[in-house]
Amino acid sequence: MSLLVNHRSAFPQVSTGNCGLPVEQPDQSGFLVSERILNGTDAIPGAWPWQVEIRVNGKHACGGALIGSQHVLTSAHCLLEYSAKPIEIRLGSYSSNVSDETALEETTDTICIHPAF
Repeated sequence: MSLLVNHRSAFPQVSTGNCGLPVEQPDQSGFLVSERILNGTDAIPGAWPWQVEIRVNGKHACGGALIGSQHVLTSAHCLLEYSAKPIEIRLGSYSSNVSDETALEETTDTICIHPAF
């Protein structure tokens, strides 16, 4: 599922100018690829700049990845029941439980679900 987010000319200062490169290097000690997260560690702010939070009615719905300046990719099943509602995208946020002044919030213009889903 691809979400098209509104484009703004002002972005929070969380980037080094190298698109897609972490501001901080993530801790990958003990890093293991798995189907599930077990005994995970907290992410370092700025270490995963392409990760976004997808929210509906102010509540967390899913995660996604920024794949272009205006496109977010997520799983189709995450938003099937919300396709008619305004979807919020939070970029640069570290925690959904705390107000984050470095986070940028956008709303979707278009939701495209793959026709074969």
